Amino acid sequence: MIDLLVVLACLAVIGGVILLAYKILSSLSDRFGWAAEPEPVANVAIADSHPEPLPEPEPVEINRAGVGLAIAGAVLMVVGCFLPGVESTTFSQIVDNTLIASGNGIFVIAIAVGAVAGTYRLYQQGRQDWSVFIDGLFGIAAAVYAGTGDRLELQSLDTSLATVTVTGSPGVGIWVVGVGAGLVTCGGLFLAGHGAWFGGQMSARQVKTCPDCAETVLADAHVCKHCGHRFSAPATTL
Repeated sequence: MIDLLVVLACLAVIGGVILLAYKILSSLSDRFGWAAEPEPVANVAIADSHPEPLPEPEPVEINRAGVGLAIAGAVLMVVGCFLPGVESTTFSQIVDNTLIASGNGIFVIAIAVGAVAGTYRLYQQGRQDWSVFIDGLFGIAAAVYAGTGDRLELQSLDTSLATVTVTGSPGVGIWVVGVGAGLVTCGGLFLAGHGAWFGGQMSARQVKTCPDCAETVLADAHVCKHCGHRFSAPATTL
């Protein structure tokens, strides 16, 4: 099972690297105009053959509490991988007693990296989706898996003694990973627009980009809070 987790973690890391490289190349292509120019075509009169393009979705203001919860939870998940994973009153010392030493920590770290990358993507694009929330659920599942079953079984390394199997209890490392994954899940709920404490969906406030400093401000703002640019009043129709 550990080998399967390692393979899944490696695939997740490779997929994240490929996605990050694609985003970087797309950004450089847009900035420096590397995209190939379309070949000119002859003007042909076609009546109403080109439908109007669909409007792009307006960016929304990302909940900063969700960003903070997701990042803090991801950090806790990584820290928990290096803390003791199993506790026992029978043995005074446990060898390879961390999630990273057992191999399960690689999968947990991959989930944490995915949560941070997803949070950054939503913050930059001004979007709301459930990707970070799903990462948090995977983190909780990983903590439950590491803290149950034969992962808690301990045996003495002293060959002179009779083989005795003792079932330990989840250590501080597993609890820290679980708490961190819970924070990521809560942060993902905020980032998806459903994190109101007293029920109901959080309102997604529309934002706009300042033409001077390129920062985002609320759509109803008259003055940019970053550079002081004053937006022109929208035209009114009678």
